[in-house]
Amino acid sequence: MLNVLPRPSLNVVVAALLFVACIGAIVCAIVPTIASVHDDAMAFVSNAADSSADRIQLLLVQRLGRTRLQANMLLRAALLEDLAPNLQPWKLLRWSGAMVVAEDDTVILINPDNTGFLVSSYSPIFLDNAFPVPSFVFATNFTVPGVYVTDGYFHLNTLAPLNSTTAWKREDTTVNFGTQPFATTIAALPPNQMRWIPLSPRLTNNTASSLLLYAAAVHVPSQQRVQSLAVHIRGEALSQYLTSVNVSSTGVALVVDVATESYVAGGLSDPTGQFVNGTVPQLIGVKQLKDHRITGILNAVVHTTSVHATLSGYGSLIRCITPCSFTYWPHSNELVDNSSGRRGGGFLDILFYDFTGVRVVQVSGDIGGALDLRLIVTVPSVDIIGGLVQSLRLSILWPIVVLFAVCTLLWCGTSVLLGDLDVVEKEMQRIATIFLNSTQSDDLTPVGGTENADTRDEDQKGYCSCGGVLCGEDGTTSGLHHLRKNVFKEFRGLVRAVKILSREMFTLRAFSIVRTTEGRSGMLLPPGLSKSTTPSSGTTQASPSQVASYNTSSDTVVSGNNNSNAAVLPPMFNFLHHPSDSTTLATPYDSLSGNLWCVPVTTIHVAVARGLIGDFRGDARVVLARHNAIISVLQAQVDLYPGASMDRFYGDRFCFHFNACGRTPRHALAAVSFARSCFLRIRTILATTTMTPRPEGQQPPPQRNAPVVFCIASSVALCGFIGSTSLKVFTVMSPAECLPMMMSEVAFSIDTPLLLTWRAVEVAQQDQQWLLQRTGSLLGAASGTRPALRPLEFIAAARVQLPGERSTQLTTLYTTTNV
Repeated sequence: MLNVLPRPSLNVVVAALLFVACIGAIVCAIVPTIASVHDDAMAFVSNAADSSADRIQLLLVQRLGRTRLQANMLLRAALLEDLAPNLQPWKLLRWSGAMVVAEDDTVILINPDNTGFLVSSYSPIFLDNAFPVPSFVFATNFTVPGVYVTDGYFHLNTLAPLNSTTAWKREDTTVNFGTQPFATTIAALPPNQMRWIPLSPRLTNNTASSLLLYAAAVHVPSQQRVQSLAVHIRGEALSQYLTSVNVSSTGVALVVDVATESYVAGGLSDPTGQFVNGTVPQLIGVKQLKDHRITGILNAVVHTTSVHATLSGYGSLIRCITPCSFTYWPHSNELVDNSSGRRGGGFLDILFYDFTGVRVVQVSGDIGGALDLRLIVTVPSVDIIGGLVQSLRLSILWPIVVLFAVCTLLWCGTSVLLGDLDVVEKEMQRIATIFLNSTQSDDLTPVGGTENADTRDEDQKGYCSCGGVLCGEDGTTSGLHHLRKNVFKEFRGLVRAVKILSREMFTLRAFSIVRTTEGRSGMLLPPGLSKSTTPSSGTTQASPSQVASYNTSSDTVVSGNNNSNAAVLPPMFNFLHHPSDSTTLATPYDSLSGNLWCVPVTTIHVAVARGLIGDFRGDARVVLARHNAIISVLQAQVDLYPGASMDRFYGDRFCFHFNACGRTPRHALAAVSFARSCFLRIRTILATTTMTPRPEGQQPPPQRNAPVVFCIASSVALCGFIGSTSLKVFTVMSPAECLPMMMSEVAFSIDTPLLLTWRAVEVAQQDQQWLLQRTGSLLGAASGTRPALRPLEFIAAARVQLPGERSTQLTTLYTTTNV
């Protein structure tokens, strides 16, 4: 599971952690502010709704009080005299004109035969052309009820008509006082007592509206008849009044009648009345309101602890004990009763959501009577604290934006400053990948210390053709050499440690023991050594004849870079299990201990071309001169390298070991340098040697670019003195002894003077990298006895198929372009 998870970059993790830490710091810093702002803001909105409701309640109570006062005054006047004698309105106009114009009320005085007068500031029947005229009162005479009326404007003081030509204007209408819903209610009232009657719909010529009436049945003292006297407030007039009252920018105030659960008036877009079937006037219920400013509140869900039940917003507003306050959250459609001690909403809701404060107060004093009015005031939070919340949002948003920008810049900065960590990481991964691929494969076939070609595709990709710099499996070089100087001292130490680790890991890889075809690990030992051999068991060194006895196979195919010449290659020694669990190895190079030691050894096999010596056997002086010249060069050069020795030679074959009997610093690079120096000197000497003319008819030897070939292999070898107690011989047991013998045939077939195994190339590159780290140059430092090293570039020279390998498995041999 963890292997498939993405691996984030260190820079991203650092930036993310910093961002989270800063966000946490910001949150911790603003939590107290938000906590206090949350409570204060909600209390502020609730107080705004309460104050608006109290102010409007006071105005409405005063308005109703003035209406009641003036109605009582008219009742007293009506009890003293007939206010409409002989159907003349002048007394009625004098008593009610000023009150009607000032309060925008309507006074009606009707006789039992439905004749009478209606006094208002404008025509309440024909609303299409109704408009008030300053200092004039509008009078309507129900001349013929249900047929037509006459009306006109008259001056408040002089009662002069506005239209002097036609004081009364006739207008046809079916409006009849006796057909109004409230007519029977007024007739049933106790005589000579003003009362608020239930909310009623009012029918005009073409509209319906609500009507608040304060009325009485008046007994005219001088006549035996009863008049209906009423002062009423029209719903549309009260709505205009509530609209003009400043609640808030988008707040609303409305009056509802609890007794009938009907809408009376308010600053809504809904009318106060409606027609049923086109003719019957009817009040509009509170539930039927459609204005968006109130419908959400009426349909909201209310969780109240007082009744332990879930109610609708409408039921809570109608049934709550006044005064009561609520908080409405539109996003959750919840109406919270503030009396429960909570106002709802989450801790941060005021930052993301608007809410509305709702206040319900009583208006009329007749609670539970014929008229029970409630005032509902809604104040949206955006009208009160919108600017404050917006500023709070910006005060939180801007630090986050700045923080994000800073983290982005920091991420970019760390990417630049710590970008070299990616190079170090890739280098370590490359080291681990190359090492694991070369040491943990189960398909490796033991071929004289070489590797299986399936696990060494990097050889085919130019793995060792990077000019002395460690290369990856894809042929890319290590990025550590391109690192700039970093400002952090810890990073410099890390780079140095990784470079050292890289060298050690490649060295370990180069000298790791491969596995046998049966899955066992062991040393490549000559067949003359027993599996249970110990230093004291009297074993002897394998002789050249034993080695030569294995040169019988012709199954190996050799192919060069520029040709496909075939050659017969000797077979390799078999793997023998080395009993390291039962043999205690001494410290390397401790010859006095009597034990063997296991160290990396570089072996050089030098072979002289057969035609160079063998074809001149008729001229012994030339053969001896050339043979002595070659031996003298080899012996003189090997003496320059400590720990290097010529362990045996026979005829035209020579075997050298570096780092076997003694420590040879940078033994692989030293072996390459030895081979190059010897080859150049031998070629120079041979070129100056005088050739004896050949007998008549004898063909001259073929001309070769490589009269002498040097084949180099590196591997872990078992070294020490082996033999009887009286005669011990220093012996090197290594797969790198037999492999160069095979490589010499390949070198002659492709005419290449120098061949190396991939392990020898890797160790040589490691040695060159060490020189680069210590001296800053690939040339290294010259000494009095050893020449300065030149940069080495390795290229693939041949790929061979070894015995025991599959047809698709090829081992790559390398040469250097510096020879």
